[in-house]
Amino acid sequence: MVEDMLVGNSLTSEMITSGKELITILDKKNFLIKAALWIYFPDNLYWILLIGIPGLDTKGPKKAYKSLFPILHQNPDLNLSLMNIKLIDSSDDFISLLRTAINTGEGISGIRFTRNIINGFLIEDAYIYRLI
Repeated sequence: MVEDMLVGNSLTSEMITSGKELITILDKKNFLIKAALWIYFPDNLYWILLIGIPGLDTKGPKKAYKSLFPILHQNPDLNLSLMNIKLIDSSDDFISLLRTAINTGEGISGIRFTRNIINGFLIEDAYIYRLI
């Protein structure tokens, strides 16, 4: 059984690498990823990998999670599980807010975004791979 990576207060190099590798795999499998980033939730003291996919609100997340699960299972070296990942619609308000400050283009970037305020909303910490 694969052990999940410890996702706590600190963003580790393992988390950054695993996130990048997962986005690369999803791109090859033709997932339409418009946003991908680790985001820190200071109230709960943990990080979540947010992945923004168009149409998730209308189609529902069940199909997307069902597609993601076997990819995680086939790539145990990623040390990621569905517990570490949240799929959201790429038009989500939070993603739209971030886009007002950052647009990475279609590639995979590595932008650390720490203690920034956008339109009065504090982003405690984030590591952004993609925002388009």
